[in-house]
Order: sequence, then structure tokens, then C-alpha cells
Amino acid sequence: MTNFPNSLPATQNCETFWVQFDSTGNLCLRIITKEEVAPHVMVEQVPVSLIQRAAPTASFPVTIWEMPLPIGVETVEVEGVELSLPTSFKKIAFIGDTGCRPNQGCDPSQWPFQQIAERILADKPDLIIHLGDYIYRHQYAQQKSCPLHIHFDEGDNWLGWQKEFFAPLANVLPFIPWTFIRGNQESHPCASEGWRRFLDGYPYHEEEVDYDAPYVIALDKVNLIVHDSSYIASDYQQILPEDHLKHLILPSSKPAWLLTHRPLWGIVNDQKHNEGTPLIILNEHGTLQHFLKPFPGTLTAIFSGHIHAFEIIKLSSSAVYQFVIGNGGVALEEDRPPEVLRNTCLEDQRIEEALALVIFGYGLAEHNGGEWKLAFKDTKGEIIEAFSWGAQSSLVAADHP
Repeated sequence: MTNFPNSLPATQNCETFWVQFDSTGNLCLRIITKEEVAPHVMVEQVPVSLIQRAAPTASFPVTIWEMPLPIGVETVEVEGVELSLPTSFKKIAFIGDTGCRPNQGCDPSQWPFQQIAERILADKPDLIIHLGDYIYRHQYAQQKSCPLHIHFDEGDNWLGWQKEFFAPLANVLPFIPWTFIRGNQESHPCASEGWRRFLDGYPYHEEEVDYDAPYVIALDKVNLIVHDSSYIASDYQQILPEDHLKHLILPSSKPAWLLTHRPLWGIVNDQKHNEGTPLIILNEHGTLQHFLKPFPGTLTAIFSGHIHAFEIIKLSSSAVYQFVIGNGGVALEEDRPPEVLRNTCLEDQRIEEALALVIFGYGLAEHNGGEWKLAFKDTKGEIIEAFSWGAQSSLVAADHP
């Protein structure tokens, strides 16, 4: 179980630090400092050297350091703050679309990201998975690519990332391991530079990259497939080899979850474009859906953000559930009626299970007795809905505590 200090002590040089899974499928430590001076770090009480991940620039006047952590490491100390890392991952929190649009009002009453993050900390998960869209205040040259997101000197720079991501997580980020998924807000020309510097699972590179190759994180109870769906364009099919996900399904009896920002299926209001039709099914992943038919046998769930709500969709012909958790702080979708969804046809298949809740919150999955229970929680940590799915992939309403 992770050890949770009450807060991160301020140091003269260290801005913040965290532990995340990288593209090797292993944990690494990352640290942001004000100066180009490496902080003091110990792993299992042994001093270690850090690698400079990214040097400071005019837009990002901070230095990012990193170090791969040895497999099985249990304690890390940064500037005198000791962290105890989990040895098993049985409780996993999900959050997505946490940034704040300038036109929504970015005070806590209208932007509950910090409150949600601190509620997640209180649940003491072993891992937090962020499903993408960290920052909505972009500076960019092509306004049509990132509409409505200009906010003076705040954007894809240290000030923007500090205000919209690191500051709200000051007392949470260092104390739980993370997995970060790239959202469309982190695609070029939006907030891609900050993404590559801070959170990308791959080594830092100065050149823009539209698409990162997928990778697997093999946990003790589930295999996580990290997939970059931030960049969807007419040449998407050319970017994605047809077997690019199937070969990542490990020969294992463990279930596999696909983590990707844009859902394969989702429910959104579209009255503006479809008069008289209050709901449509978002279907942005046509090529990806094609590659995943039939779904690999061990794939049991897809976790996404992008739609600013809680959602569940299951098609009649598939054992795989699409969970959407994109309600971590940015302005929510318009409310939608609970009827209409079930038995709607999509891709010549019937929607067998469907749920859509427009409320701020997060997800918490717990493994117990061979199955996973997923709770949708609100900003106070109260369970709104809870479900279980296991080897038979049968979604069953779980009892609320």
C-alpha cells in the first residue's frame, strides 16, 4: 500500500515529482526543478543519479529529470520525502478531461479538478490512470485547430501547465503512481510540447510527433494497453498498422484493458447538427473498430475520456465494455435523457448495455475474488453507480456500500 504524506514539503529547487509507467511498461521517476541542478534522490536508501529529460527554454523555464526505477522497488526518497510504492495493483482510479476552458470559469466551484483529485487520494488507490486532456488554455498559431482556448499568456508553456495541471495536483501527484494517456488537447498544435516534456511515456523529443506507438503495462491482475488516439485525421489508417494492437494482447490468462482517449463508442448530444435527434453515437474510431473485430479474447474493457460524462456501452455481439470517464473538471456535456440508448443499433449491432451520467467525478476499479468492480463516484467520493464484471464479462449492478 502506498504511503500518503499530508502534503509535499516545499524545497528550494524542486517544483514537484511523480512516479509513472513509461513505454517500457515499467515505473520511472520524474522531477521538475527550478534550476538545472539535479535533486537528491535515493532508491531503497541508495543514492542514485538522474537523467536530464528536458532542458529549460523560454516557454518552459524548468528542468525535467527522470530515472527508470528497478523492477520491484518499494521505496523512493526525493529531497527527504519518502514514498512507498505498491507491490500489487488491485485498486485503480480513473480520471479524464481535467483541464479548464477559460470560458467556463476556473475557480473550484466551477472547476472541481483539485477536489476530485484529493478525493481519489483519500481512496488510497495503487494507481491513477489519467485518460487525457490536461490543459485547454493553448497558445497556438492555428486557431481553428484548438478553438476557444486562448487565454493570454497561459497556454502550452510552464505557466499554463502549472495552473491547469500541476498546481491542482500539488498534494496528490507525488504520492500515487500514474499512467498518462495522450488526449486530443495534447496533439499538435495544441499542448503537445508540454505533453512531450512532462508526461509522455516515451523519451523526450523536440520534434512534433502526431502518433506514439502503443505499449503494454503488465500488472499483476490486468494488462493495460496504452494507445494514442489523440490524432485522428484522414490518414489515420495509414498511421495504424492493422495488427498494431492485436500483437500487444499478451499470451496470458489475465484480462486486458485498452486505454485510449477517444472512445470507440460514446453517446453525445448533437442537436445542433441533427435536428430532432437529441442523441447520436460518437463513432470516431472506425479504423480501430475494424482492427478489433473480433476482439482479442482477453480484452474485456476499453477505458476512455473525451466525452465529458460517465458512460458505459456494450454491444450485443461483444464481451467488451466501453467505459467513458471524461468528467474530471472541464465543462460537462449537456444532459441527456436516460431512455433512447438501449437497443439502439450501432455498426449493425444492438447496444445491449448503456448508461450515461452527466456529473463531475471519477472512476475506481477494485479487484476482488477474480472480478473487477467499477464505481462511478462524484466530487465528494460518494458512489453514484457501481458495477462488476469478471471472467464472463457480465455487467451486474453492484451493491452500494
